[in-house]
Amino acid sequence: MATMLDPRFIKAYFQGPMTTANTMTLLEMEVRQLMREGAAACARAVHDADPPLEPAPAPAAGQNQSLWASHAELARSANAATATDDVAARAKAEIRAYISRELLPITADPLKRWEAIKPLYPNLYIVAQKYLSILATSLPSERLFSKLSFISTEETSRLTAEHLSQRVFLASIEKDMWEAARVPK
Repeated sequence: MATMLDPRFIKAYFQGPMTTANTMTLLEMEVRQLMREGAAACARAVHDADPPLEPAPAPAAGQNQSLWASHAELARSANAATATDDVAARAKAEIRAYISRELLPITADPLKRWEAIKPLYPNLYIVAQKYLSILATSLPSERLFSKLSFISTEETSRLTAEHLSQRVFLASIEKDMWEAARVPK
């Protein structure tokens, strides 16, 4: 999914049409869910912002009593239909429009591009932030454990968890940062 959401790759590296279609289907499901949640929140906001319906006026002699009740029910169903108007088609259209874009150069920052195209693909933007922010390598954590093995030795085994955490933090600061923070004599 992250490959498709990366504007440098989109669908260029998918091996076959089935893989592309399966990924697009998963993406559509996520976008539809976001749209439904957004429509439900919007409908709640509209419902909360609308003044409550005034009681129906007393019917005139010979007038059907359920006329105003029918009108209120018809208005509620029309508002609900507008809020959830063809979510699947809108999700599919947003994804297809994104997929037809030109690829970015490999040196471009995909997160900056998503910020620029956010108004065009608001729901895809949310999904892209979710998947593109995942760290794709375990190298930082491996480095941290390596530093921890140098800090936590037999001699330092009596350190409290807080002091050990502080030492790990200090060890994680790069040498040039220490040099920049050094106070001149």
